Amino acid sequence: MIVGRGSSIEAFAFFGFQLEDHDALFVEKLDLLLNIREHEHVQWSGKYRPALTGQGVYPRPLQNPLPSWLGVGGTPQSFARSALWDALDGRHHRRRATTISAADRSLP
Repeated sequence: MIVGRGSSIEAFAFFGFQLEDHDALFVEKLDLLLNIREHEHVQWSGKYRPALTGQGVYPRPLQNPLPSWLGVGGTPQSFARSALWDALDGRHHRRRATTISAADRSLP
């Protein structure tokens, strides 16, 4: 699974989010994703969505852990975020993620 922050900002207002929260939303959603990847029944809380209090998340992936990478764009900030992925992924005691740059998109 490749995850990323995305560059389309048009939908922020539609979902009730503020553009200035873009980075904080990314960090929180990434933390939630890693928690879901690690646990079948999730205990999690954050600022931008309701808490999960032991709900099961299904279907579960066949691979454990589900291989995940952080897709980044061409800005220095995108590559700095890849260090955040490594930090969060390490905190969840899973394999270290690899960054994929815009130049890597041509790989099979």
